[in-house]
Amino acid sequence: MKKKLAIMLASALAAATLAGCTDGTNHDQENADPVISGVEDTATTVAGEEFDALAGVTATDREDGDLTDSISVRSIPEMTFTDGVATPSAPGSYELIYSVTDSGNATGNAYCTLTVTQAASEPEELYSFSFEDVTPTEADARGWTASIDEAAEGTATLKEGSYVFDIAHLNGVGDGSVTLNKTLTGLTNGDYQFVVWARSSVDTYVHLLAEDAANEEWSTVGPGAWNVRVGTKVVPISTTFTIGDDTTKDIDLRIHMGKITPNPENPEDATPDTFSLAIEKVALYCTSGTETRVDLYEEDFAESAATVTTQSGDGAAASVAASDGAAEVTIDSYHDDGVGGVWSLKVDVALGDAAIESGVKYGYSVDVTAENAQAGELLVENQDASLRANFASFSLAAGETKTLAGTFTSEATIASGAVLRFQIGNPSEGVTSNTLTIDNVTFYRLDGDLRTDRVLLDRFLLFGAGSSNELNTEKPYEVFNGSDDSLSQLGIGTMYTEDGKLVYRIEEAGEADWHNKIAIGYRDNPLVLPGGAYFTFRIKIKASEELSFNYYVHDLNAVDWDSGLIIRENAVTIGPEETTLEFTTTTALIGESDFEMLFQFGSAALAELGEVVIEISEITVLQSVLI
Repeated sequence: MKKKLAIMLASALAAATLAGCTDGTNHDQENADPVISGVEDTATTVAGEEFDALAGVTATDREDGDLTDSISVRSIPEMTFTDGVATPSAPGSYELIYSVTDSGNATGNAYCTLTVTQAASEPEELYSFSFEDVTPTEADARGWTASIDEAAEGTATLKEGSYVFDIAHLNGVGDGSVTLNKTLTGLTNGDYQFVVWARSSVDTYVHLLAEDAANEEWSTVGPGAWNVRVGTKVVPISTTFTIGDDTTKDIDLRIHMGKITPNPENPEDATPDTFSLAIEKVALYCTSGTETRVDLYEEDFAESAATVTTQSGDGAAASVAASDGAAEVTIDSYHDDGVGGVWSLKVDVALGDAAIESGVKYGYSVDVTAENAQAGELLVENQDASLRANFASFSLAAGETKTLAGTFTSEATIASGAVLRFQIGNPSEGVTSNTLTIDNVTFYRLDGDLRTDRVLLDRFLLFGAGSSNELNTEKPYEVFNGSDDSLSQLGIGTMYTEDGKLVYRIEEAGEADWHNKIAIGYRDNPLVLPGGAYFTFRIKIKASEELSFNYYVHDLNAVDWDSGLIIRENAVTIGPEETTLEFTTTTALIGESDFEMLFQFGSAALAELGEVVIEISEITVLQSVLI
């Protein structure tokens, strides 16, 4: 910000004035610069109303003492100040420059961004969401059927964002006495992976089975997963099966609880008689086809690190040098506190002459070592970031060497100038500098028709896509976890209402903020905001542990992410004490549009905390109509 203002001042102030204070620093060590205090980074006022830029602002000088009465204020665009007071006539953003000069001609400066809004009515409620408990319907079971043997004592209920089996007593009934199953029809050839995310109040066992639903006799398909231990932490468990070429099958997916054969090496290790087992979600993936790898680019940095470059801003600084046959990136500083994001520091690895085509499958591999803990985004895009082929994330512990690898189907065509881009502007807590070592870069194309498709994703939520409240405009709640998207993504959690609160329980955080997020409003059930108004978003929220998250309000109809943001608040901190947050727009919409309100929690720091519970007791949207 200060660098930006210095450039603007250079075009706005006379050369003679700048000659004495170009960088705001007095180079005569015998005369200290005066210091201006009390200037906020940002301020807001309304067009047509007086704004006192000097309220609470003072200036002191080591030699001259109090220089408050000598402070001058200028603005870009220009406004007229009289004794520090101006009445802006037009809405917009103004950069305020505070200056004071002492008797020795040393100058001190301070800066403020003033946002001038248009006059508007008093705020009125547009949305206010009620988080009363919701009764599940048959649709929320997603076609799964629960069964408990009549000899056992227990219930199967949709609650807390899961299908929960509360078993008071098994009473000795056998394997398969407690089940959850669903029949899928017309599955075609391929290799299938059946995945279940589950946890239990005590260690117990389950079987995962795929049965031929068309066979009247018991007939499993594939080996099944037998005696799989389920503990108190949610983990994915899985089994596989194959359907051959030119074959179509109806498959009964089965999750068996109940009495499991004891561990032969430890007879006391058996299914407990009493347990509560929660199944959060179930997925089925199908892999089919074949592929061939074609290497497009390799670099081991044996001779040079010239293909690795850095981009930095907002106070970040980094450089690259060759060291012991690798590219060594030295990060001298990250962005200024409260400014920038992961994109404020980039490391680009040029991919030579590799050409990338939209819709074609590619892969990469790169070895990275971090001196201090580092997380960030790993992209494949062109030099100026106008074309992006892929987006991923990564996380490295202090001293860790990791091979970062991935495959993707390109989202853009990049004829030349493709780079593997590390966006690493956000440091880990307590880290102010770092060294990353990059080696053994490989980029390749995957030819053929091999593909993995998600055939099924059933989440036992009472809100969001596929639920009974999917189109309920009074409950436009949705949750996303990285594990919903792919087994390779971190992020496990579920959402429900309890005691008048919206609860998001994160069992495992992902590396990127979007790996664990709540949405209020989504494509099929958006928040509709009218044009010609300002909006205030009020949230009452707390968390079981102190953490930070990113909060956005985003236009679902925008052509790109940045242009659609009307609220962007990074690193919002919450903890065990309930906090009321308020965010207000300063630009009115031209017309009505559909929006999503996003709470994005994922991070490497959050992952270290283990299970975290977020509780939201109020979300209110207020509108002030322009006058």
